[in-house]
Amino acid sequence: MENMDVITAHLRGAADAEVEIVSSTDDICAKCPLMHGVDQCASNDKVKTLDSKVMAYFAVEERTYVYKDIIQEINKKITADIFEDICGGCEWYSVTPCRDILCES
Repeated sequence: MENMDVITAHLRGAADAEVEIVSSTDDICAKCPLMHGVDQCASNDKVKTLDSKVMAYFAVEERTYVYKDIIQEINKKITADIFEDICGGCEWYSVTPCRDILCES
């Protein structure tokens, strides 16, 4: 989890930071014990499904974005139904506050 915490803390502190969207393993995956190499994850099918849904719902493409801009777009478009479709099958769904945070009215 350390890697994700470092990355998210950096992005929250530097909203003008650029992020590159890729549909393969990335910097966030680097310390995950399920990652076995570039685009080789034990949960690859699940991750690819989640990524493709996010990309479709929010018109995200594999390219570089300004972090604050992409977050603003997602925040404008996210609904409880979209969140449920993307994340409802995730084992973390019931134990994290993500839905409440992202789908605030």
